[in-house]
Amino acid sequence: MILTKEKIDSINITELIDNKIKNDSVRTLLIIVPTNRKLRQLKKTIISSYKNKPVTKINVETLTTLTTKINNFHKPFIPLSEAASSVFIKQAVEELELKYFAAYSSGVPFGTLDKIKNVISEYKRHGISSNKLLEESNKLEGSEKSKAEDIASIYELYNKKCQILSVEELGDIYSDVLNLTMQDFTESFNNYFSTVETIILNEFDEFTSPEVKIINKLSELSEKKVFLSFDYYNYNPSLFSHLDESYTKLEEYGFNRVVDSAPTDTSEFKSLVRSNLFQPKMNIKKSEKYKNNIHKIELQNRIE
Repeated sequence: MILTKEKIDSINITELIDNKIKNDSVRTLLIIVPTNRKLRQLKKTIISSYKNKPVTKINVETLTTLTTKINNFHKPFIPLSEAASSVFIKQAVEELELKYFAAYSSGVPFGTLDKIKNVISEYKRHGISSNKLLEESNKLEGSEKSKAEDIASIYELYNKKCQILSVEELGDIYSDVLNLTMQDFTESFNNYFSTVETIILNEFDEFTSPEVKIINKLSELSEKKVFLSFDYYNYNPSLFSHLDESYTKLEEYGFNRVVDSAPTDTSEFKSLVRSNLFQPKMNIKKSEKYKNNIHKIELQNRIE
């Protein structure tokens, strides 16, 4: 599925990228992918397409690298390391009078501290503040309420320690970028990507609320076309419902669905999986032909 604010009926993203490469105008293109691995693969693919020709600037980023650049232009900061974040969490736990975690008479184990750190980082990435978490804790009872209150307190003190030393992790970067005025955001973007005319977000399958807002901010850049391509099949909620909220929010921001005119190479098997995986009723007649290709692996627990 492709979403855009452009007034068009259809687009072939693959053809658009190929034409940019053939016309030696890849510098006018910014492609944003979900992971560093996909970033490396895409750069390698583009470079290999330049047979016997010098490679001009290739603009390939993840949302992490893009927002880090934009934020750093206006507010220099130190990236928060795993070691430093672990220390800050440990200090916060030791300095606070906690309820739920007070049950550990010999101190909170390192494994639990890591879990708390990871939970807080995810809250930040999703735009959930310590105050919001504390507010939500009022809906809980018993030990779950105490645990949520403790994590909210740790989160608040942990944040203060990060701010004192001007260190930031991804959730902090997202927050700073969203707080930039459009003028500052544009200035920072153009500092790194002055030649870019088209922005493509490709191969994503999930967005946090702050990421949706950042995508919208990119779409508001003057004279920049933004196209968002991601795997979404709205007739199988069992497999794709996690994207419903992102899709709805993007529509609210004015993104419209356009036809993907690229030739489809989706196999019958892949189409069958997209339509039926986890659904209560499977198309048995079609699926029977693949029964010898599907193998069930049984494991004792989620970690295995």
